[in-house]
Amino acid sequence: MNARILVLIAVFALVLSSIGSDCVRSPFVVSVNLGPMEGCYDVNPGDGTWGIPIAPIVIDDLIDDNFQDDVSGFRLYDVKIKVSENYPDGNVAGTVWYTFDSNVNPFDTTAFEVLLTFEGQTSRFKGEGISLLDPQGLFSFDSDALNLFVGSLNNPAARPEFVLLRSTGGGPPVPAGVQVCVNIFVQADATVE
Repeated sequence: MNARILVLIAVFALVLSSIGSDCVRSPFVVSVNLGPMEGCYDVNPGDGTWGIPIAPIVIDDLIDDNFQDDVSGFRLYDVKIKVSENYPDGNVAGTVWYTFDSNVNPFDTTAFEVLLTFEGQTSRFKGEGISLLDPQGLFSFDSDALNLFVGSLNNPAARPEFVLLRSTGGGPPVPAGVQVCVNIFVQADATVE
């Protein structure tokens, strides 16, 4: 290689190492997909209703251990409603609520915020389910409740430890083993050094 080129490369490397080292070591923010906040509800055989609450979801359990102490913000990126493949044909309708208070009476819906409602043919909710990104007219959400949900997660002084999801609804009579599931997908910003 030509000696001039080697000298230019060496000078360039020296300049980069002296002025660019802070940039290389500076922290940067990455988006991390959290595990879904999932609530699956057993549909009562026979009458096709559901309403038994699930256990609280621990928010820190959704965050990868590598980023646990570095999370700086949350954002919602999807909500999906789906039903079991063995759900009989017919119309299904329900409501999804949430609260960040794990000490509430889970049967007292006044202690919860309505997040969304859904209604449509069960066949439309099978497979991947219906997404907030393409609700196809089958569910509607309360934008204030969604903003409150995300805003509560983003409050560093009082970030909730738990979220409790509750859903009630009904559809056609079902056999045992049928479920309705709600998945809330959230991303977090994590600072990495």
